[in-house]
Amino acid sequence: MHFLSGLMSKPRASPQYPAKIFGRSDDLEVNELIDELKNLPPMDKDTMRGSCRNETVRMIQFMNDQVGMRLIPGQCFVQGVRAFELEKPLDSFPPEHVFSYGAEGTRQREPVRVVEHPMAEERAESGFHMTAEEVSRWQSTFHVYAAQDVYRGEEGKDLLIRSLQGGSNEGPDAFKMKFALRISENPILCEFDGVPIPRPIGGPLGRVLLVSTCGTDFACRIHDVDDIKTYIRNWPQLCVLRKGQPYAISRDLVLNDIEADLDKERFFADILKMAEFRLLVLDRLGVQVMVEVGIGLGVFAGDHMGIGDTVRMLTALALRRALEKHGPALRNIKLVVCALPVFRPNDNIVFYDGVFAGQGNLGPAYSGPVPVMLLDQDMHKIARHSALKLLGPGRPPMPRFVTSELNPGDSHGVIGEYWMNFGPGTEEKLALTTCALLTQHHAVNMHVLDPASYTLCDPTNPNVAPAPAVAAPARRRLPPPRPS
Repeated sequence: MHFLSGLMSKPRASPQYPAKIFGRSDDLEVNELIDELKNLPPMDKDTMRGSCRNETVRMIQFMNDQVGMRLIPGQCFVQGVRAFELEKPLDSFPPEHVFSYGAEGTRQREPVRVVEHPMAEERAESGFHMTAEEVSRWQSTFHVYAAQDVYRGEEGKDLLIRSLQGGSNEGPDAFKMKFALRISENPILCEFDGVPIPRPIGGPLGRVLLVSTCGTDFACRIHDVDDIKTYIRNWPQLCVLRKGQPYAISRDLVLNDIEADLDKERFFADILKMAEFRLLVLDRLGVQVMVEVGIGLGVFAGDHMGIGDTVRMLTALALRRALEKHGPALRNIKLVVCALPVFRPNDNIVFYDGVFAGQGNLGPAYSGPVPVMLLDQDMHKIARHSALKLLGPGRPPMPRFVTSELNPGDSHGVIGEYWMNFGPGTEEKLALTTCALLTQHHAVNMHVLDPASYTLCDPTNPNVAPAPAVAAPARRRLPPPRPS
């Protein structure tokens, strides 16, 4: 059985929404991938839909037993996010030291033996295995690209570094986070069926970049109050006020029973800016397949305020307009795949389909030079097929396209946010299923604290290039976590 075909999720139920493709490509390899993606087995939508207890326990055990994570009693990075530290820095491990994820006591996919290593044979039967040298290399790819008109100069860099440690204050600090991109090479440990991917030391991964950023947030939490005050015209009437400002009980704003008046022009201008910035940065970093998700949607779209459908439509339209504007000049991006799993009637994919099909007054269907594919599918399954190519019986898969996955982060700034809390959203699920905690967490990857890892650039023309792997920066002391 082939490495990928035997390792993908087993179908639970037929997809609820058919695959859609808009635009066309003359690239034979792109069209081959499109055909593969159309015929993927359906996503497992049950295993990681709830509390993700098994996956959470497995990651906690990995971080404790393999990485040396130790909780700091009585401390939180942000409210509800337990603080931790490592017993010793990862760069103090010998390069040949092996970290093993999911090696015992869980369902496994069929293993594959690929490379020579003194411990490869005994470790190939189960679990995902990686050396300290590999982890160090992935960590060294961490970089932040932020809009220079939002984060200005050294003060802007300092704010970003503080924010990614949980120091993003409510209001203006939180609002700015949507204009920063955290990017690192980030292997996938399991798909959304929760089954660890068996990978021997040095085994094939392809190249997958994790792109963590924030969307707009209309969940009406006090930390993101500036999203309400910026994009909702009637916020003084919508929100219960105290001393002229929105009032919150615990973290939740108290609202009056009226419908919000969304400032569509201001909202669209910012989400278009975000989409263009992401598209241009990733193209300049050499990404060839972008795997997008519905960022800022779900509970953050504002359904309870009566604006959810408009927010979904405008978010999809921003991606279309960004591709129409920049598509002809893109150097590397060959395909955009929107992973939009359907969990309810009239879910996000319906709005993306309508926008790219040109429904209503949106004009003809999208026909740009970069095809756009809409899939009711597991983002990791899409990314793995995009990054690795099957070559036939008995032959290991080979690198395919440089692929990116979009991770909808929280404006508090700490990667993975509530990943230990048994109730994860998409960001937490990515922390449980990828190497995100190793590559983008400030308590694990010291590059997150290094000012050299931050670039402020023009979001309309980011002058960036693929960052070379660099030596680990000098260790910096973490600020003390906040009391819980």
